[in-house]
Formats: sequence, C-alpha cells, structure tokens
Amino acid sequence: MYYKEDWDKARKRFEAFWECDMLDRCCISVTAPRAVPLPTTAELRAPGDLVEQWTNPELAFNTYEFVFSIGYFGGEAFPTTSAYLGPGVLGALVGSDYTFQPDTVWFGRTPVLNDWKARKPLALNREHELYRALRALTGYFASKAPGRHEVGMTDLGGAYDIAVSLRGTQELIFDLVDEPGEVEKLIEEIDAAWFTCYDELYALIRAHLDGMTSWMPLWYGGRWYPLQCDFCANLSPQLFDRYVKPSLEREAAFLDRAIYHLDGPDALKYVDSILDIDGIHGIQWVPGDTGVPESSVAHDRWFPLYEKIQSRKKSLVLMDVKPGDVEKILGRVSAKGLFLATRCDSQQEADELIACAAKWSRA
Repeated sequence: MYYKEDWDKARKRFEAFWECDMLDRCCISVTAPRAVPLPTTAELRAPGDLVEQWTNPELAFNTYEFVFSIGYFGGEAFPTTSAYLGPGVLGALVGSDYTFQPDTVWFGRTPVLNDWKARKPLALNREHELYRALRALTGYFASKAPGRHEVGMTDLGGAYDIAVSLRGTQELIFDLVDEPGEVEKLIEEIDAAWFTCYDELYALIRAHLDGMTSWMPLWYGGRWYPLQCDFCANLSPQLFDRYVKPSLEREAAFLDRAIYHLDGPDALKYVDSILDIDGIHGIQWVPGDTGVPESSVAHDRWFPLYEKIQSRKKSLVLMDVKPGDVEKILGRVSAKGLFLATRCDSQQEADELIACAAKWSRA
C-alpha cells in the first residue's frame, strides 16, 4: 500500500484480533506526522458551499490524499476514506430532517413522527439526495482505493438512535410504555432499511477491495460494523433486554463481525446482556465526559470491566489512549484480542512506542 508499507503484516494482526488472539503483540494504531511527506498530486481548494463540502467526491478525496501524504500510519493504523454525512445518516434516509453545518450534520431537530396511527411503513429512500451522495462518494473512494487506502462504511447509526431522530427522545421513552408494539414494528423497519443500505454500500466497496473499515479504525476482510444504542442510557436493564437487545441480535446476525460501542458509565448496566450476544465479538469502551480522571481509558476504575470482557472471550477496543498509558494497560490486560489507538508527536516516537508495545504485550 502506497501510504503504508507494512499493510500485509497489519492485516494479519487484525485477523488475529478478530479471533481474540494475537501474533507478536496487541493491535496498536499509532498515528503521527510523517518525517518526510510523500509526493502527492492532491490539489486542495475551498468548497463553494456546504453542499459541495459534504457531497463532492473529488473535493473530499483530494483532502484525504493530502492528509495521507503528511501522515504516518504506525502499527495497525492505516489510511482510510469514508462517505461521512453525519452521525446516524440513515435517519434522514428513512424520513428525518437534516441540516448541514460546517463541522457536522444534524438530524431530527424537528421530529416528523407525530402520530402512530397515521404513520406509513418506513423504507430506505433510494432517491434521497443524501443516499445518492453516499453512493457517489463510496463508489468514487472505492475506485481510487486499491494499493493506496481502505474504505469505510458510512456512519449509519443505531436503530433506536435513528428512531429518536424521527420521534424525539422523551416521546420514544413514553412510547415504550404506551405503544410498545408500534415501537417494535418501527425498529424492525429501521433494521430492514439498515440492512439494505449496508448491503448496497458494501457492494460498492467490495467491487474494488477485499476488506473494509468504518468510523472505528478496525479492518476486516468481510462484513463488520460497530453496533450502538446511545438511547439505551435512558432505560432500565429490563427494558433494554425487552426492546433493544432483539434489534442488536438481528444486526449482529446480519454481520460477519460486530463490535459494540459501549458509551459512558450509564451504559455499564447492560454490559452483561451485550456480552451474552454471540454475534458481538468485542466491546469498545468509551468512559464518557472528558476533563475528569475517570475519562481516561487507563483509569483504575475501568480495569475490572476489561477483565470481564476478556474473560468472556470478547475483543477489547480502547481509543484515545495517551501514549504514556500504553504500558499500564498492557501490564494489566491480555494483548490477545486487544486494539489500542493513540497518537504521537513524531514518527520516531511512534516507532519507539510500537517496539515497546511488543515487549509489554502478554498473553
């Protein structure tokens, strides 16, 4: 690969990761500025408006290529492009409103599902302008990818989070009590649209590549994706098991591999239920609010969680790791099925950290 000379070895480490194993060390992604930038023909220019900023394939691709040329991808870090149109873009593709902003895309600012009795069944809107943009971006990136970079699936979102963009958070909580059957039908329809959208975008990627990635920087030679439900932080474990878990089981069964995005302390009460889902192969832990000691993935409070995850033969994904915390983590958890993501200030520091990670890794 042009931007990553050791990609073949990195792929083998990812293959071991998915089997909750390791080759010579844990998987560790270390990005840094490249000591000597690679030659590039990428020409940067400012977009004419927000629509062009988000949807123009050539404009986005040139930006990616320029960033790749000055970046160093150490360990299991690798260059990737993705048709990103905001978090949970599927919401718009099944009916929610959307608003382009310079740094993100907002969905569901005005809920559109106001009457359960009057609503029509949901389905993926293939004629939606954002879906046409997703296909154009994904296909363009994939056609340019062989030998240069990988391509990620767009941020589809979780089924219940998409339902929130249609209905509203408080309303959906009440609906689980007042209209549970309607909610279940809605989630089944969202999942069906999710599967269709994934299949069609995945086909565009696989037309040119033998693997894929996502917003979570893992690679797999098949169908994988991070699953999530930020909405579930509002629910009891009983409601989670009754309503959310069946959707996660459907989604996990649809994929070859899945990682669950466990976001914040409020989500810890569901971890045993999530670990019980056979099709979920690992957990990504996000500690939550920044600015306090517990927001570090290396805080002592979280190691019992890591031990529980690994004891269930699930892989563990920790991102935003500080370089100085890598040794502590590797001294207390198994390197088998472990993925760490960090960043260094120089290519030399990145290489030194990777060499140390090999020494610190333990079975």
